[in-house]
Amino acid sequence: MSQKISRWMDSSVILRGILWLFNAFLAICRGSFVVSFFSADYDGDKLRRSRFVRAIEGVLNFFPKILKQQSNFKSSTKGALKNNAILNSVSFRNSAVIRYLTETMDTPIPETNSIAGWAKWAFAAFPVWGMMLIVVGVPFLPTMVLGGLLVAIFVAALFRERFELDLAGVALVFFMGVSLIAGAASLSRETSIRIAVLVIILMSSYLLIQVCFKKLQTLDFVLGAFVAAAGLTGLVALYQWVAGYTIEDGLVDARLHAEIQFRAWSTFDNSNVYGTFLVLMIPLSIALIFYARRILLKICAAGITLLLLAALGLTFSRGSYVAVAVAVALFVLILERRAIVLFVGGLFVLPFVLPTAVLNRLLSILDFTDSSTMYRLAIYRGALRLLGDFWMFGIGQGVDAYNRAAPLHALAGVHAAHSHNLFLQIFLETGIVGFLAFMVVLALFFHGQFSFMRKAADSRRRILSAAMTSAVVGFLVMGLFDFPFHNYSVMLAFFLFLGLASAVTSAGEES
Repeated sequence: MSQKISRWMDSSVILRGILWLFNAFLAICRGSFVVSFFSADYDGDKLRRSRFVRAIEGVLNFFPKILKQQSNFKSSTKGALKNNAILNSVSFRNSAVIRYLTETMDTPIPETNSIAGWAKWAFAAFPVWGMMLIVVGVPFLPTMVLGGLLVAIFVAALFRERFELDLAGVALVFFMGVSLIAGAASLSRETSIRIAVLVIILMSSYLLIQVCFKKLQTLDFVLGAFVAAAGLTGLVALYQWVAGYTIEDGLVDARLHAEIQFRAWSTFDNSNVYGTFLVLMIPLSIALIFYARRILLKICAAGITLLLLAALGLTFSRGSYVAVAVAVALFVLILERRAIVLFVGGLFVLPFVLPTAVLNRLLSILDFTDSSTMYRLAIYRGALRLLGDFWMFGIGQGVDAYNRAAPLHALAGVHAAHSHNLFLQIFLETGIVGFLAFMVVLALFFHGQFSFMRKAADSRRRILSAAMTSAVVGFLVMGLFDFPFHNYSVMLAFFLFLGLASAVTSAGEES
């Protein structure tokens, strides 16, 4: 399998074409004024040493690393358990669990029983275990709790870890700055600044993932926990269906879809938001079937995948159906292009195996008499008219800013909280500079992932990278039909996903 992937990666016209486009984009940027301001020559290593990056890393690394684990924290966890009176009372089974968790998360417990020693261990381990809580808590915890945890983790990480920005991270920091400026210049300044600060906090999860999870073993554990948490949301969705929850008014066109009486939303605001979350998680759960070494873990990953696919069907989210299909097709194409024949064949079989309600819902994408389709088209027209006036600096973040500007440009009788398009909404909120900064973040992320897949020798890591890259592509496809960042939990999940994917490639390169 590894040799087949390596040969195909070397000869793939598609991957070579994608890399050529990215390199052409970087070549165009090489001579621009903006790039030359930050670096005399647009080169990866030189950009990391540029004045802009040195300034950002200087601020992040200014604080003394007083929480960094010292020599008494570096001894083996097994020995620490043996000599620790507190943990000697724990059964062997629990001791084994503790030893596995602390070694996996790279937070060995101290040998001393002193309160000061345990307090120092708790503070030193807090960023790592805090980010673990963030990853598994995204579908369940309130946004303000997640944001507060991220702030606390970031402060602790400043005194524990040394930050080193990758290229996508550099662009993301720049996008953070543009977002804050857009909030300060908003039509609704007070609310937009608060939202801009929250968005910056959520985006910082990308940086925290990379500084907290550096070991391959740690990343494996975190990704498995991420998929397991998604599996719990699938159980919640099935419970909602079995318990007989009814659909909310306005979620489907009752005239065309009278047979749909339920749409799963699990722990999220609505079914479309939940479907967007599943777009990220389904390709990853599929990858873990091949990535896991133990047969029991493969069975668990397969079971969670089936559960998530069932939950996806219950969302009746047309955009999510298309996005998952695109993500899975890209994943198959990257790994084995000949298998795309089976994928295409499966598409022809689907009409005969899908439930009628799901099939009719999917086909309604092409029905322009569907009220939700007409509604979105009307919103797009109004948003484009709005963009004509605010393309330079944007209107600022949030519903208040959008509602102050949109009614003057919207079509009669059409009201919405956002433009129902990820790229259009970012353009509207942050202007041309913010939009280009966001696109650069994506371009650098994809460039790093495709370069890794083409050059890396570890086939298992390449499978993981291919799945996560495909999932991000699927998320962006979903962004063509909706604005996923309207839900902050989904926004956090997206940037966590980018950070985990980048950490996988960085850890793979180091190994």
